[in-house]
Amino acid sequence: NISIEGGGTITVDSELSDTSENPVQNKVITNTLQTKASQTDLDNLSSTVTTQGQTITSIQAEIGNINTQLTEING
Repeated sequence: NISIEGGGTITVDSELSDTSENPVQNKVITNTLQTKASQTDLDNLSSTVTTQGQTITSIQAEIGNINTQLTEING
């Protein structure tokens, strides 16, 4: 709590809350933000998903080619 002139106090929370309207300690915000994904992490994930999507598309095309060849063989 922070004492203010006139005898009142301001309650400062030591954790984040969905319901509290009190101010919160800087270190609480900093620690919480550090647990979140960075933009670099998100960019790397996006790149990985794109690469995997391209690989899946290539595999699907190859399966299509194999099915065509089997159809030709089997008449």
